[in-house]
Amino acid sequence: MTNSKDALSRIKVAAGLRELASFIENNLDLPIPSRVEISQPVLGEGDDAERTEVDRIGRILGEIPSEEWEGHHYAVTRNFGAVSYTATAITREWMTRYVEKWKAAESYAREKWGDDT
Repeated sequence: MTNSKDALSRIKVAAGLRELASFIENNLDLPIPSRVEISQPVLGEGDDAERTEVDRIGRILGEIPSEEWEGHHYAVTRNFGAVSYTATAITREWMTRYVEKWKAAESYAREKWGDDT
């Protein structure tokens, strides 16, 4: 169910995409990428709830979700020409490992180059 805040956000995003498309069409000297990807992270009360949400989004998109990264990512993508929309759920286990790696890298960088914060 969509609330009024979600509806307003949706209107603003759609209007911004149309404005961008018009701007790109009217400014031929503007460099642009060959593809544009819209990525929607799926956050929920747990891995099962997030997978269920990706399944729901897949039905809206008319696409079948798939597992990636050895089952740690569950995603669905629909392409609109050179533009794609992807919704992805990432397992708690994978995110925990990812965060720990970044913390270790940050700690190493601070030891090596100092703390500029």
